[in-house]
Amino acid sequence: DLEMNVLTFHADQKELVKNSEHVFKDIVIEIASNMEASDLDSMTGKLTFESRVKKAVNEKLGQPVVKQIYFSTFVIQ
Repeated sequence: DLEMNVLTFHADQKELVKNSEHVFKDIVIEIASNMEASDLDSMTGKLTFESRVKKAVNEKLGQPVVKQIYFSTFVIQ
């Protein structure tokens, strides 16, 4: 289970993030599936995960949108 809040570079990008929820989900699943559960269980692994998600989402959206991701729930099974 994963819940996250996204901080954008510009306030007017919040709607773009909301409308691109499917992009986030696809990217999160792809990146998480390529990482070991033990990696995602550490702080370093979570920071790496966040960095990869930010980079992939920004590339997919074609512009710098995601500045920071805050995880409110991060459960690994």
